[in-house]
Amino acid sequence: MGFFYLIIARLAGIFKVIAVKKCGTVAKGAKNSVKINLIRALGCLAVSLIVFAFSPSGLDTNGLWISLLSGVSNALFLFLWILAAERLSLCLVEVFCMLGSVVLPLLLAPLLYEGETVSWHQWLCTGALVLATFLFFPKSTKKAPFDWKSLLLLTACGLTSAGTVISQKLYGAYSSSNISVFNLTTFAAVCAAFSIAFLFIIIKDKREKKGSEVEKQKFTATVWVLIAIATTMLYANSYLHTLASNHFSSAVFFPLSYSIGWFFTFLSDLIVFKEKATAKKIVGFCIVIVTGVLICL
Repeated sequence: MGFFYLIIARLAGIFKVIAVKKCGTVAKGAKNSVKINLIRALGCLAVSLIVFAFSPSGLDTNGLWISLLSGVSNALFLFLWILAAERLSLCLVEVFCMLGSVVLPLLLAPLLYEGETVSWHQWLCTGALVLATFLFFPKSTKKAPFDWKSLLLLTACGLTSAGTVISQKLYGAYSSSNISVFNLTTFAAVCAAFSIAFLFIIIKDKREKKGSEVEKQKFTATVWVLIAIATTMLYANSYLHTLASNHFSSAVFFPLSYSIGWFFTFLSDLIVFKEKATAKKIVGFCIVIVTGVLICL
């Protein structure tokens, strides 16, 4: 059952990625990025309230601080990701997210989860994933050069991505509360963070008496449809991914999750965003897929 949850979660995740990236190309700029994420966070909060109303309630202390960690990590990740995706190729962004969501959680696993260890063959497979990521590194992209600003942005994406997945695993390990409570608290924190960010941008624009003409334009019907898709997929991804984390050890869950996600990411990069499939990328992609299989052995 864990594999089923994980596959559906990662499939929902890539549809979310496509919708959000399309939003970023239609409604550009930091202000629009915050607005889009605030709207979809509010949508996820509304769904969370409905699911919570029909689920067992209650939230213990561990569940509270883990949920808040998840909310802050998600808020930062959502904002940083859309800025990075506008600037750089989708595969390059996902490379750093993979490093943050696989390598870092595995390093922390023996400290965070009692009795969990990472075997030599699992570290070997993780090393293969890291090696594969270098095959995706371009010297530059058609959107922007790979400079130190890009590196800082991508590193921040990786760290916040780690926070989102680690909190999901932590919740299953240390909280006895229902997952609906976790999602409700998470998206409430995300909404609060983006509300503050949006208010800050509005105040800043008024003080400086400026504002991009692009960002002043009203959202088209296309943008609203994309936001609706992103909202649905975001909630499904969060709920199912958290559910799947309870069925695997860290040494299997984190690498396997990203191997499955990488399959969908690579295909979307080729089919939807028309990125070039170089020989190096294909080899890297194959390494990731084979590693995902070996990690389960």
